Amino acid sequence: MDRTLIERLRLSDRSAFAEIYRQTSGKVFTTVRKVLASEDLAKDVVQDLYVKIWENREAIDPEKSFESYIFVIARNLSYHYYDEAVKALVRSVDIEVAETIAGGQESDNPEVKSLEEYLVKVVEAQPEMRRKVFMMSRFEQLSNAEIAKQLNISERTVEAHIYQVLRVLKQAIGYIAILLIAGKF
Repeated sequence: MDRTLIERLRLSDRSAFAEIYRQTSGKVFTTVRKVLASEDLAKDVVQDLYVKIWENREAIDPEKSFESYIFVIARNLSYHYYDEAVKALVRSVDIEVAETIAGGQESDNPEVKSLEEYLVKVVEAQPEMRRKVFMMSRFEQLSNAEIAKQLNISERTVEAHIYQVLRVLKQAIGYIAILLIAGKF
């Protein structure tokens, strides 16, 4: 990138900014689209990237590689957008699965059905005592004290078993969310 172009950008020259955009936006967009596997998200990232460049133009060091600067920002924004997309998907799936399970009804959504089947397998793969405690808590609606009394274990042990299963389920949901975003689930 031409150093004088960067200097002009630092001095708030809009035509320099437009030229930088023209020279770099296509390559940035292609890279971000590959990372995010979403054209819409890639457009958002590219837009935010150039807004950040304009907002921080005075702090840009013309002695350093401008292309590297752009791609570091693009990478960081991509990770941020990806994290936000995963969180949003996990929240929406969590709500639908929770409503389906709590209501004792089956979902019509094939993705939710598939997710429920997977989560049941995850629970079934847990050690016997952990699985038993979790099932008593979540499906038989027993309190921790009731479970502890029935199984002759401490309430703290009951809490630990439930925590471990929920941790594994949360990891599983996160993994599925990544696959759903990538279109592979």
